Amino acid sequence: MHGFPVQNGKLTERIVARAHEMVALGSGMGASRIITIDGEDIGGSADALTQVCRQILSQHYADSNNWTKMVD
Repeated sequence: MHGFPVQNGKLTERIVARAHEMVALGSGMGASRIITIDGEDIGGSADALTQVCRQILSQHYADSNNWTKMVD
């Protein structure tokens, strides 16, 4: 466990305004920090969550047991 609180709910303008950091995750893009939305800065210079996400994804991708086996 990495100590980041996770909440389920609707993403509102107020929640976005209070965010310290936002990360977009995807199988094609990995983990990317969201710096601005519509020209508005998101959080400060914090990147701890982004770094943890990237580390976990890197470990996941490095394990060949997680790969999809292709059949001829």
